[in-house]
Amino acid sequence: AYAYLLYEPFRVMTEVAEKRLHAIKEFSDLGSGFKIALRDLEIRGAGNLLGAEQHGQMASVGFDMYCKLLSEAIIETKGEESDQFILPTADLPMDAYLPDSYIPNESLRMSFYKKMTAVREEKDVDAIMEELQDRFGSLPKPVVNALEILRIRLKSIPAMVESITSDKQQAAIRFRTGARLAPDIAKELGRKYRGCVFAGDKILIDKRSPRLIKLIGYILDDLPKALAESKELYLARIY
Repeated sequence: AYAYLLYEPFRVMTEVAEKRLHAIKEFSDLGSGFKIALRDLEIRGAGNLLGAEQHGQMASVGFDMYCKLLSEAIIETKGEESDQFILPTADLPMDAYLPDSYIPNESLRMSFYKKMTAVREEKDVDAIMEELQDRFGSLPKPVVNALEILRIRLKSIPAMVESITSDKQQAAIRFRTGARLAPDIAKELGRKYRGCVFAGDKILIDKRSPRLIKLIGYILDDLPKALAESKELYLARIY
């Protein structure tokens, strides 16, 4: 079945009407009714869980995010440990966001930010990049930076990295507790990446390095093997 939805030319629609039309356009596959219902719930707001009001914070953060925040609050109240997937932080000196000029619709921008926070693998980043290019055209630099930062945050997990930060002169890659580079391995990496300082529990990189984010990505690719070899060396010394 199909339907034609018509509206008068040059007539300004309300924001809610536009959001609902976008939802129908976005979820056109067979069996998408539930997704449309959830999007409608986000648009009109679901109200308080324990009350009669039909408006609330759910309207601003979205149904999925609201449920996620509620679940985290319940786990914290119970004193239980969360098994939530958390990406290491990456604070780098570059613009990384979705510009209003690229995605003018605020709800669409929010939906893509939600997709970006839900990535688990690099193929998820590829899928977001392809969708953005298909729907909005060539990626501006801030969007490219945002996706590249997502990639290095994903690479940070197998590399045992806790955080990537920066100050006025350097970017620093810091390892999780218990992860260290053996001196020999650190020297070997230092020869490969000239200008970078490889210490036991951190790596310092000059922020003026060309293609800084690419350089960090290459280093993160090498770290899992380097840390495994370092662990073997430390164990060999103990035994």
